[in-house]
Amino acid sequence: MKPDEILHDKLESLVPDLQLDVPAENLIKRGRRMLAARQSLIASGAAVAVAGITVAGVALSGHHTSTVQTASNSGSQLQPADLTCGVSPQPTVGAPAASNDGAAATPWGAAIQGASGVAGTDVVVHAFHIAGMQCTNVGFEFAVKNLSTGATTPLEATNEYEGSDIAPGFHGAGLTTGPGGWYVVGYYVGPAAAISIPANGQPASAHLASWAVNPDVKVWWVHGTGPTPTLGTPDATDGSGAPLPGGARNGQPGVG
Repeated sequence: MKPDEILHDKLESLVPDLQLDVPAENLIKRGRRMLAARQSLIASGAAVAVAGITVAGVALSGHHTSTVQTASNSGSQLQPADLTCGVSPQPTVGAPAASNDGAAATPWGAAIQGASGVAGTDVVVHAFHIAGMQCTNVGFEFAVKNLSTGATTPLEATNEYEGSDIAPGFHGAGLTTGPGGWYVVGYYVGPAAAISIPANGQPASAHLASWAVNPDVKVWWVHGTGPTPTLGTPDATDGSGAPLPGGARNGQPGVG
């Protein structure tokens, strides 16, 4: 006997003074509708929970503001239970206290300093510890330092916000303006010996330096003058000149 037939017989055998006033067949159909509605409601709630994950960030325009791009839901760090990083994020053993403002953060490891391309200035980069993200623990703050006065002008802070912060390939490339012109900055994870990016159709070689805490992480920057250029997709090569993977997050740098 089918389940519906068993239920029908049970309903028909109820004592008369229960006064259902509804045929057993209708009760069965109504129960089915209620179950379907309940399942639909549960599915809708799950969809809303997933849809509530948004990417939030503040574009930088040559002056440092808020830096960290995070996944959020009305201020709470909501993550789907099945979300995985793919590659474990940067370990935080020995890291300073976390701060989601790179300009104000305690540097994580030794600062990196190199030629900016503008006389009398250098680009200075420090890593900082990020809190509240499942797959990202590190970001990088780029600034221009006046070699005469020691004063620094923040350019841009960058961090990964989708997937692991140290997955192989490019991360967080951005175009911004600062003292002496425009700058493209970002970081690469892997054995890169050289990085270049097309600027107005011409390859521009980047300055490249390793992060002391994890030498596999290379920060890079390109400086230019005049109007901000049209940029292509950066590429990296190893010590023998062989091309390296761009990674899942490679693409044209965002404009700050």
